[in-house]
Parts: sequence; structure tokens; C-alpha cells
Amino acid sequence: MPVSPGGTPKPKPLPPAGVHHPVLALHSVGPAVLELQRKLNGGAGQHLVLDGRFGPATLASVKNLQSFFHLQVDGVAGPKTWGLVDYVAALHGVR
Repeated sequence: MPVSPGGTPKPKPLPPAGVHHPVLALHSVGPAVLELQRKLNGGAGQHLVLDGRFGPATLASVKNLQSFFHLQVDGVAGPKTWGLVDYVAALHGVR
């Protein structure tokens, strides 16, 4: 864990409070899907095409993230999944 100049451990970054994301699922399209794909690529090491379409590859990436973090594996990017996406993206400096 990084340490501040005074020797105190710095806390891990948290996702921005109060951020609202729409619920996304297979066949969703638009800028929110593009954000999800970008954050999955940068924060979770995925290799999605950034096309703004929630297709089979995005579905598989969401399910992998849900499984890894022991969430219900339903492939839906709801509040808990978005929270994790935002968190891992923030840990990797992805905004």
C-alpha cells in the first residue's frame, strides 16, 4: 500500500459516490455500454472492441467479473456490477 510523506498508509481509491449508471444487458447499446467496455478493458484486463454494443463478448466479460467477485452471475450490469467495474477501473487509473 502506498505511504504518504508522513508515513501513514494511503487508503485505496473508491468509486465516485453517487454515480448513477443505467442497468445494461445483452443487446443494450449506447454510450453507457461504451463506458462499461472501456472500464472493463482498462480495469479488468479485458480486450473488448469499443463499439457501444453489449454483445456476446461484453456479456462474457461481465459474467467473468461477476464470477471473480462472487456476485450473482447473470451478465447484467446493475448497481453492484457497476460498483465493481468503477472500483477496478479506479484502481487502474481508468476514468
